[in-house]
Amino acid sequence: MTARHVAGSTSGSKKNNKVCESFPNYDPYVLPNGTLRNKFLIEDYSKLREKERERLEKKVVTPELVHFKTIDLNLLREIHKYIFDEFYDWAGEFRIIALFKAEQYFIPTLSIKYSTPDKIQSELKKAICSLNSVRWAKLSKDEVAEKLAKMTAVIWKIHPFRDGNTRAILGFIKVFCIERGIPMNMSVFTNLLTRPTKNGKVVGYSVRDMFVGACLEESPEPEYLIRLFRTAIE
Repeated sequence: MTARHVAGSTSGSKKNNKVCESFPNYDPYVLPNGTLRNKFLIEDYSKLREKERERLEKKVVTPELVHFKTIDLNLLREIHKYIFDEFYDWAGEFRIIALFKAEQYFIPTLSIKYSTPDKIQSELKKAICSLNSVRWAKLSKDEVAEKLAKMTAVIWKIHPFRDGNTRAILGFIKVFCIERGIPMNMSVFTNLLTRPTKNGKVVGYSVRDMFVGACLEESPEPEYLIRLFRTAIE
């Protein structure tokens, strides 16, 4: 899957902001070949992703180990930092560039309209406030699944980090569900962090693909994501 990135302006290091403003197509997070700059100095994209899978598997499924006081955007930042700090200097920091990620399914070659950097914090606060305001205990299992899937998709569409959004947001939702007493089997999600294959061929959607479908501007298709949440709620 390919990706291109267009710089934008927001919070973050002043130095990087100025560079991004001077060079609109500059992405401070990546090497010239498109691989994310990382602490291991790995330059090959595939090798970096493989190392991530090897070393981050346990952290992805244990976000509840993160210390926190309230369910808010700071918790999301801490979970991202907890998962990715071993790899990236910017772990836990909101991105300072706008994103364009060309999709393979639902909208081939096009991108979801992610939040611009200057709106990340305000839109996250609004989305998480809405999540916290629901009286979840009064809803049926099916109602919880649908509402939680759609509200999680709103947070995902903001895409606050340069990379690792799906994993961090799933971790955030796991902690949220623990706090709200919603039984959630997270392996349902983590088993689909990559697209399922059979005999070397893709045979289904990844969790990310399902978020894309739920976040389409025109004719969204949230049913895949809702079905996944329904399966995960025990």
